[in-house]
Amino acid sequence: MLWNARRCFHSSWSLLATFMFASGLLAVTCLSQADDRAAFTQEKPKPDAKPVQKAAAKKPGNKPAKLSETARFGGFKDWVTSVAFDQKGETVYTGTYEAVKRWNINDRKMVVSLRIRAGFAKSLAISQDGKMVLAGHYQGITAWDTTSNKRLFTLKGHRGYVTGLTFSPDDGTLVSSSEDGSIRLWKLADRSEAGQLTGHEYPVTDVAFSADGKLLASSGGDGTRVTKPGEVILWNVEKREILYKSEEHKKAATSVRFDPPGKRLISTSEDETVVIH
Repeated sequence: MLWNARRCFHSSWSLLATFMFASGLLAVTCLSQADDRAAFTQEKPKPDAKPVQKAAAKKPGNKPAKLSETARFGGFKDWVTSVAFDQKGETVYTGTYEAVKRWNINDRKMVVSLRIRAGFAKSLAISQDGKMVLAGHYQGITAWDTTSNKRLFTLKGHRGYVTGLTFSPDDGTLVSSSEDGSIRLWKLADRSEAGQLTGHEYPVTDVAFSADGKLLASSGGDGTRVTKPGEVILWNVEKREILYKSEEHKKAATSVRFDPPGKRLISTSEDETVVIH
């Protein structure tokens, strides 16, 4: 489903795309950034949102746009749990059970299948310079050279699945999140662990750097404890301090992303809402 935040909230906007593969199928969700804090939900809109949404509904041409399918990648033997585009938009990596598959967008063909042999590739990230692709899997992170497709190294330390990966803007630091409740910082120059961020009470589900690299956002929650709120935390990376912590999601928070200017943070949740902070 495609949401137009500018029509709903009369503000500047940018697009955030989340791609989710399941059983060989691709779904695309695009969310817009608003100047005022808001939530997109399937539930009945809040009172303060009614006038704007009602007014927008009266205007012609506000029907949901139909998105046409341009490509479909099949042949997976299990769930597809992660996806990442390269910076040129010509290559896409998909994570599945014990493998990361590389596809060429132009001819819709698989280029190579990279083996991990450590459960599902639950997270993927490509370095800012496009030279490395990393997969987060059970108790580890594996890196490959995007030119030769050769395995470069594996980082170990997490005690569960690695659920999120994000590069700093200068590619000097990698941050990973895990079901074990930890967030780890890695120095890529010598492939050593540079420290941890502590503050989540539940499994950490995702991490994201701001464009300037000064802020880090993380999401967390326990999907098996449906009465517990989801967590969204904003960190000062240099001081490794919590700047802001939200528990507004009624259930586990599942992902976080900054808008390009770094002024807004968006989070998703198992409570069927998307919140812009």
